[in-house]
Amino acid sequence: MLLLVSLVLVASPTMAQDAPQIDRIEQLVRSADFAAAETQAQAALASGKLKRRDVARTYLQLGIVATAKRADDPAQAAFRRALALEPSLTLPDSAGPHIGEAFDQAKAVMARSPRLAVSAHLTEVPNRPAEPPRNLGRRPDFGR
Repeated sequence: MLLLVSLVLVASPTMAQDAPQIDRIEQLVRSADFAAAETQAQAALASGKLKRRDVARTYLQLGIVATAKRADDPAQAAFRRALALEPSLTLPDSAGPHIGEAFDQAKAVMARSPRLAVSAHLTEVPNRPAEPPRNLGRRPDFGR
């Protein structure tokens, strides 16, 4: 029994270091350490190393943090970014009712918003003779 407990204690710091960044951010939000969660989330986004789904999960956590801080506009912006990247995202079960209301509001806005569609129309341009390069074989005169 003592050996098992000591193995768990020794292994815990290593496991925490190996946990993906978004998992740490989610844990900080669950424990209501909003300042640390926000700092780590911003750093994770700035790193440019997150996969699309993890970027969406990070914005979801930023939305939860902003809602908990009663910062409605940043919360809505974060939730909409998360939903734009991953429309199937859901809140964790631990989210309170006011967070659920804010998230539902962002989902409603996204549902009413037109989806971004990219299209291109190519037009043929008649060939024009190329202009000969200027100053070939001459050095430019710099005011001499």
